[in-house]
Amino acid sequence: MAATSNPTQRPRPARVFCLLALAVVAALLLPGCTGLPEAEVVRTSYIGPPPEGGDARLGKGALNALAFSPDASTLAAGGEVGLYLYDVASLDTLWSLPTPAPVLSAAFSPDGALLAAGLENGTALLVNPASGQTTITLDLTDEQSGGVDALAWSPTADDGSVRLALGYDNRQVIVVGFEQAGGYEVIGELPQLGAVPSVMSYSPNGAILATGDHSGLITLWEARTAQSLGTLEGHSATVASLDWAPDGTTLLSGARDGRVIVWDTIQAQARHVLEAGASPILAVTYTADGTTFGSISEAGTIATWDASSASPSQTFEGIAGEPGVAAWSPDATRLAEVTQDGQLAVWDLEQAQIGSAPVERLAGHAPQGQRALTVAWSPDGSRLASGLGRRVFICDTESGEPLQILEGHEGLVQTLAWSPDSRRLASGGSDHEAIVWDVRTGRALLTLTGHTHSIAALAWSPDGSRIASAGSLDDTVRLWDARSGEPLNELRGYDQGVWSVAFSPDGQTLAAGTSGGNVLLWEADAEPDADPFDELPGHMDWVSSLAFSPDGAYLAAGSGDTFVLVWELATGEMVAALGGHRAPVRSLAFSPSSTVLASAGLDRTVRLWRISATDVEAGRVLVGHTGSADSVSWEPGGTRLASGSDDGTVIIWDVGSE
Repeated sequence: MAATSNPTQRPRPARVFCLLALAVVAALLLPGCTGLPEAEVVRTSYIGPPPEGGDARLGKGALNALAFSPDASTLAAGGEVGLYLYDVASLDTLWSLPTPAPVLSAAFSPDGALLAAGLENGTALLVNPASGQTTITLDLTDEQSGGVDALAWSPTADDGSVRLALGYDNRQVIVVGFEQAGGYEVIGELPQLGAVPSVMSYSPNGAILATGDHSGLITLWEARTAQSLGTLEGHSATVASLDWAPDGTTLLSGARDGRVIVWDTIQAQARHVLEAGASPILAVTYTADGTTFGSISEAGTIATWDASSASPSQTFEGIAGEPGVAAWSPDATRLAEVTQDGQLAVWDLEQAQIGSAPVERLAGHAPQGQRALTVAWSPDGSRLASGLGRRVFICDTESGEPLQILEGHEGLVQTLAWSPDSRRLASGGSDHEAIVWDVRTGRALLTLTGHTHSIAALAWSPDGSRIASAGSLDDTVRLWDARSGEPLNELRGYDQGVWSVAFSPDGQTLAAGTSGGNVLLWEADAEPDADPFDELPGHMDWVSSLAFSPDGAYLAAGSGDTFVLVWELATGEMVAALGGHRAPVRSLAFSPSSTVLASAGLDRTVRLWRISATDVEAGRVLVGHTGSADSVSWEPGGTRLASGSDDGTVIIWDVGSE
């Protein structure tokens, strides 16, 4: 490859202007594995039909809402990609319903005949729990309202009617009435709240609606007239949970300030203020007889109190790790939570000893803040690997059967790379380590240590003898012996963070993308601390991804500046600046034929670009993820593409002969 750029040269203004001009032109041309691995008592399922153009969806995404049915026989879970209903006794999936936007809230009607789900797009779905079919879609606002953050059903009135209150991001609360015959109408709206509502609850007789908001304020409303009955001030952070005592004169609240407060709603004042600990409170509840109330904190602590004296009864530490979402059953005998490792757990508090294993756990749900950041198709096409939180999931791509769950990282799995023979898989994480796995046994063969920051990228040499790793902020590319794990070399990129790394198809060149926007090129057998032999400038932000075309003709680089740059390796000239993404590009992959380049971005899209000897043109835009698209990988046959997202799912796209 001819070297045409000066390794020490920074991007010139003319080069940047040219890049922007090409990007504008490109933008104008743009068109608008089934199964999950099992472990222990883990069951498998995945959310309903994949998006248009998708072949399958792996994983169930992060959960935002949990709700028990009135008889505590079923549990509804809403998250980034849909709504699920589980049988509480077995935790079998009864049905799954894909939703057009993430589910933010969920609540069953008093008779259990309807399940309401509030969505991020401002609509609410009313679902028949028996069938999983949507019966009504409520789209009640003319202007942008934001998501439906809170839902509350009233008790059933003597005439069989019931009310549903919906709380929106724009501080609106709208009340819808449902008649026994099945019709509905908007019957009221509360005066705009001072902050976004976070939780709502009707009193046992339906006469009062309590709203809690993100400022920590609780307001009581006369349900029929929407008149304020007073405010309850005592929390200093988001009110996470409300529950009424059976007599309707006492209200229990839990907030993210770590407080549990018992309120006298007649006097509109706090009866007891309980410091439950420093950890935020996720859920509070009264027992069915009102003699006891309890709370669960974000740290996983369950505390119970005697309701008459507010004296502590019992405290149990560390029930199941650190949950992000929790819900009590109406009879206070069961507790559901999403644990720190992204599993949904249901606890029987009457029959199981506190601190013992949960009744059952379901894998596939991504933890809050931990997503499917990376995917990788094995070179022989038989397996698909994905990182979900601290785990690596491997499934058979033909049968969809789960094969392995690999556990060993102490931080998020951020990158995956298969050996050329498909027998080994390397994973890199935010714990600064890379692990090489035997995919047949699931055993860790090697642990590569030496980086002082997160491992952002991994690459195998074409002959499988070496592994290259990029150490993000430690400014290094390290080379390792793939059999022994011994360090072979350390290369530095002008004291710039290194975020991507790739071997050329012939194994002679090693490329690395830096935080300064440059692509550095070394001879693969360069001496330690050798300077790059070439530098390809052009990007104006960190180079997040690199991909050589399999035929060795091109090198592509994706960046935080939202562009994809393509160089012709024979000349070293930039041949395309692709500006279709509206947010940083996170991943690139060439098809096996070298004719299609796939790019994934924070704008939630995967874009396909057709590559020819004379031109690069925009192809399809794949839309279906509800979070950023973080990783793409091609099936060796070139007809299917896998994408991983921070919505906690992997989508397999059938792209045909694209």
